[in-house]
Amino acid sequence: MKKRKISIIVIILIVVVFLFLFYKNSYTEFKPLSFDGNSYVSKKISNQEEFKNNLGEVLEYYNEDFKISENGNILIKNKLQSNQELIVNYTKKALDKNWHKVQ
Repeated sequence: MKKRKISIIVIILIVVVFLFLFYKNSYTEFKPLSFDGNSYVSKKISNQEEFKNNLGEVLEYYNEDFKISENGNILIKNKLQSNQELIVNYTKKALDKNWHKVQ
């Protein structure tokens, strides 16, 4: 009986670890953020097409893994999207025309 309980616990732990790794390495749509001094807030982008092109350049420059969906949205890994400070920095760089001239 004790071996069975241990086996069940081990199987549950393996499944939990697998699901966690699967979630962290799956893709989600890039959601631009800004920091208002107190918290991170969703940022509205006026020129979506230019932003997507610039964002692709930024992500390539920093060797981030990304994909482009069938409808043209940029998809990044969940673990990257969860790093809000980095998303704010990538959003700023994608909007900064001078950054793209230097690169």
